[in-house]
Amino acid sequence: METIKKRDLVLRISRKTDLTQAQVRDVIQKFLDISTEELAKGNQVVLRNFGTFQVVEQRPKKGRNPANPNVEMDIPARSIAKFRAGKVLKAKVGELINDENWNSHFKENGEDED
Repeated sequence: METIKKRDLVLRISRKTDLTQAQVRDVIQKFLDISTEELAKGNQVVLRNFGTFQVVEQRPKKGRNPANPNVEMDIPARSIAKFRAGKVLKAKVGELINDENWNSHFKENGEDED
């Protein structure tokens, strides 16, 4: 498994289209900027079959300082961005469990598949 970065997306999209890397980079950046603006307004960003980005509120809760676990502290409510996968993405990711490369990755790294 590898991490795909924005630069990797730019290269791959540029190779598959007639767009230059600079054009693709600008489009991706504009998408990220607009998505961020809309989420900051509390709006959802829905990409059909891929997924939905939405803002959810985390309620206030009690926590403990790891350096001093005897002291309880209040953690205030806050808004966070959350991603919920769409049906096509869920189906594709669901196929990974049957992929031999996926299974061997977990066995080599001693990770649990669940």
